[in-house]
Amino acid sequence: MLPSATKAALASYLSSSPKPAAAAAAVLPPAAPNSTKALLQPHPTNNNPPTPPTKTQLTLPFYSHLSPLDASLTASGPTLLIGATGCGKSTQLPQHLLRTASTSTIVVAQPRRLAATSIASRVSSELSSPVGGLVGYSIRGDTRKGRDTRCLFVTYGVLIRMLASDSAAALCTHLVLDEVHERSADLDLILLHLKTSKDRPKIILMSATVDERVFSSYLPELTVVTVPGRTFPVERQYLEHALAHTNYICPLKSASARPNGPLPDDPVSDTLTAEITSVKKLIDDTADGNPDVISNLKKRLASLTSAQNSVAPKDPTTALLLPLSLNQTQTKFSLNPTAARSLRTLDPNAIPNGLIARLIEKHMDTPGDVLVFLPGLKEISALQSHLSSNNEILVLPLHSSLSTAEQHKVFLPSPASKTKVILATSIAEASITVPSITLVIDSCLSRSQSLDPTTNLSHLSTHLSSKSSIDQRAGRAGRVQAGTCYHLILSPIVQSLQPSPEPEISNTPIDSFSLRARHLLRQTGPTGTILKALLTPPSATVSKTADETLIKSSALDPATFDLTSHGTVLAQLPLSLPHARALVASSRLGVLEPISLLLAALTSPSSDFSVEEKRRADKFSDHVALLRLARTSPKIKKEAERLSKLTRELLGPNDFVAASPLPSLFASLLISSPQVAPFYPSSIQYVTPARTHSLKPHLSSVLHGLNSKSGHVFFGDVMKLPSGAMVMDASLIPSEAVALFTELEISSVSSEEKELLRSFRGRIEKIIIGEEGGLEASNLLALVLKHVVRDWSGLPPGWEYEEDRKIWITRIEGGKGISSMTRPTESASAAVAKKISASGSLARAEKELARKGGDRGTGPATITKASGAGASKKITEEEAKLAVKARLKAEEDKERKKVTAASKASSKVNSVTKMLRELDLEEKYASANISNDLVVDILAFVKEGEKEEAEKGIDGLIADAEMIGGSASRVRRYLLEGGKGSASAKKGKSDKGRGGKAVVVSAATAAPELKKKKKKVKDDLSLLEGDGGGKKKGRGSSRR
Repeated sequence: MLPSATKAALASYLSSSPKPAAAAAAVLPPAAPNSTKALLQPHPTNNNPPTPPTKTQLTLPFYSHLSPLDASLTASGPTLLIGATGCGKSTQLPQHLLRTASTSTIVVAQPRRLAATSIASRVSSELSSPVGGLVGYSIRGDTRKGRDTRCLFVTYGVLIRMLASDSAAALCTHLVLDEVHERSADLDLILLHLKTSKDRPKIILMSATVDERVFSSYLPELTVVTVPGRTFPVERQYLEHALAHTNYICPLKSASARPNGPLPDDPVSDTLTAEITSVKKLIDDTADGNPDVISNLKKRLASLTSAQNSVAPKDPTTALLLPLSLNQTQTKFSLNPTAARSLRTLDPNAIPNGLIARLIEKHMDTPGDVLVFLPGLKEISALQSHLSSNNEILVLPLHSSLSTAEQHKVFLPSPASKTKVILATSIAEASITVPSITLVIDSCLSRSQSLDPTTNLSHLSTHLSSKSSIDQRAGRAGRVQAGTCYHLILSPIVQSLQPSPEPEISNTPIDSFSLRARHLLRQTGPTGTILKALLTPPSATVSKTADETLIKSSALDPATFDLTSHGTVLAQLPLSLPHARALVASSRLGVLEPISLLLAALTSPSSDFSVEEKRRADKFSDHVALLRLARTSPKIKKEAERLSKLTRELLGPNDFVAASPLPSLFASLLISSPQVAPFYPSSIQYVTPARTHSLKPHLSSVLHGLNSKSGHVFFGDVMKLPSGAMVMDASLIPSEAVALFTELEISSVSSEEKELLRSFRGRIEKIIIGEEGGLEASNLLALVLKHVVRDWSGLPPGWEYEEDRKIWITRIEGGKGISSMTRPTESASAAVAKKISASGSLARAEKELARKGGDRGTGPATITKASGAGASKKITEEEAKLAVKARLKAEEDKERKKVTAASKASSKVNSVTKMLRELDLEEKYASANISNDLVVDILAFVKEGEKEEAEKGIDGLIADAEMIGGSASRVRRYLLEGGKGSASAKKGKSDKGRGGKAVVVSAATAAPELKKKKKKVKDDLSLLEGDGGGKKKGRGSSRR
């Protein structure tokens, strides 16, 4: 299988002495701003006392229960504050602590950054203090605090990093943990740290729906304080009420209909149950009879029971409706025939977008906005598209992948003529209040990680929400006024819902959790020993599996279970164990930047590129496609830069950059998580010791529907759907990669080659943990995995992306960029396609390159008079004539364009200033980060009729400048109209030069200038023709 030259190179490398790796950076916890002391300073004096509560605040239930709360705060043990929705606990408790303890320093931890930033803003406003003054916040990538900050809102992840660098008692005097009922893995780790700490601050746990028994048994000294809520009445309705209210008819071919058609009108005859009953009776009647007869009856009973289990309804809705006829359905749920038939047609596992749209339309006649809860980003995008035709609503998505500024748009008032519709994940369940919401539509579905104990693989699954979750969601409709909530499940099912969400620690592999716990707690030993004091400790089997994984990953010493230096680095990277290890491996193998970009795309919901985009980027690898497309996303690039920066801080700067990135990139992924399986047309057979799992490529994968290829695939996350388990991201890999990084049998690999590859893999392992340098191995990987070597940038030869914060492309020759930079508003693959058809940003950059060529000396040559010893290089007469004629034509074209395009000079020189001035937005957005080149590109797209690309560019511009409301609408309208119609555009053709003065270009002034230049060029030509052709010298000759 391996060429003889490759085998010889491998043998030579393996027989040579290892070259040492570069000196690594000291492995220490991250410095400021994650350092505790840099975030919050103790305040011995109260120079900035908080304002007292207002009369409105004093009406909140929180203030009527201060006596038991204050008593618990002075006690030595922790406090659990169970405050019902609307009591004011999240906003008023921090203020109360600031007022009652003049030297207190308070840290309030929230599970989500939106809650941390929005509540910090609300508390600051109520204390008449700016954010970053008395009250601040710190989330990933954004910190606002000052020297007077005494109350800091953080996320759980930031709090863990703070605790890793300092003790809890040194951090603050009061530590508040909000929404503890959600039981995230981060919360469990924080509680474990606090429980085992000898010196800790006053701890206050808060929730609206928590089961106090769980925490009372875990923290024996816990004091429980209960505060009633103050919410306005919320009318809770269910699926049957929604159908009756809208009279919605579910189309049989819609995405929300049952795939096998509606349930039959007649009840399904349960013949199996009747037969099972009959066989059981026969067994009882013949208990003393023939043993052989009894044995046969028992076998028959087992067979019938198995058959019954196989046809049993998989969801509670079907189980409830199947025994009912259409008429019985009408009677039981008080529905008319149309609504009853829709109920039996709707797929309980799908989102009924048509029904939701009808509920929103019905609501538009009443005041108030709408909040819709959906399980994930895919469903949000689908419903947003479904609602796009309604011009009377303003649709705003709300999920974790949005920036803080984009998330905060949901708090802004909606336009007077429109109803605001927020499409949110569970991020909006708790701790945030949108005052205008009067209607909540709850899909009653959630998406979370689940763990398959047979494979130790976690997968995303969609399931019914818990009872506490739907209670929290309903409460969003009654925070400041009466409201309505439609839960899109049948009312009898509510009682069978799980009371609260499963602890996250029970549904994810705990190898990464064990690493973080060891680093935070500074403890050694087996995972089971370290985590036995956890609120929900893992089983012995799960703990043992985690230890085996960590030892195999070189993160633990197999003898002492101590963290290795490699494990200490992995524990500080904010990624899962496989991804963290891939990041370290990429740094050692010279591909840190592309791996950082890929991991940022894989872990970011904002990288939800369409399958068409991905297939244009690469047909056989989701990973390569994502890598190419991610380079066009500023958000993903920003996260990638954060990952690569943190890795360099932990490991030191890169030794080298791999000449062929893709082989080293796949090596970094495969050696960290070798999830490889045989691939047949549209089917993946993943073999584990327990069983063989039949997986399929997800609809979003480039491998979905691929029937022309077979071999092996490397895959990442798995999603379980009613139709089966599907892999989210997969790549076809060559047999050499399979033989190198897995133990799967490859028939084409000889025993000699297998031994060579096994030894090579061992050397790569040493490189990853820093025992050897990786340059030679990276070059060898390009030989061994030559089938994956291809241009990974997705751009034509000679073109590269500029590595800066903005996404630019430039033409490279001789190692230097020679074209003016052009910012593409389309994906790399689309840019290439448009380049072929002579349109798009790449084509414009090519034109710019041709234009710039003459100025840089790469275009038509200019004539130079030869004289003396220092004469220029001689040119022939014909070459000189052609050069002068070319120069004449170029000058004419240049001046002609200058005259005809004089009216457009303003938009090309400084389009941003012109646009903002004409829209009267100059003062408001003068300091905004708006790219002039992007505005020019958008106008070019509009002129070329490429509306879709123009829209993408406008979306990016509005997001970068953080424009909202009417300003954003005006800018969008201005650009889509090509920048025409403004008063200043009609009056004149002016712009500002470098000195700031207006420069007016008109045909009257440009025409004489053109005449002069044409005359000079003709004189040059006349001079040349007179010298070379024997003609009489003209006036131009005498002048020269």
